[in-house]
Amino acid sequence: MRKLSRASLAAVSILLILPLWPTVAGRSSVMKAAAGCTNKNLKGAYATAINGFITFETPPRLVSAFYPIAVSGTLTFDGVGSVSRVFVFSFAGVPSPVNDAGTYQVNSDCTASANFPATGETFDLVVVDKQTATFINATSGAVGAGTLIRQQQD
Repeated sequence: MRKLSRASLAAVSILLILPLWPTVAGRSSVMKAAAGCTNKNLKGAYATAINGFITFETPPRLVSAFYPIAVSGTLTFDGVGSVSRVFVFSFAGVPSPVNDAGTYQVNSDCTASANFPATGETFDLVVVDKQTATFINATSGAVGAGTLIRQQQD
């Protein structure tokens, strides 16, 4: 296995930290949508794609302990607190289909969280408008962030 130079490690560290900057800098710097949101503000099928990293090691985690992941699929929110997802999860280049369900809660300030008990994953979200939400994987040992874009309805 090829060792990374200090410059390469620094570049990788920056790439890993940038999506997390709002969380690292403190919740007060997170961009928030207009107040007055409820679960109804996140309703329908949303497409997403994620590129990130995951590890199964306990802290401290070295960069070399992480494996690349990619995800592409949909999350469907029912407007009252249930969410289902169907996607392909590629772990270190091995794709696998995933189909599971969980719960979500949208707060009045348009921040939200979604939990998937089968995998133990938690996501922090911000509802931007009726068509868009941003998210970050808030699960220990996982790094990934992305955007949910509402699919058009016929």
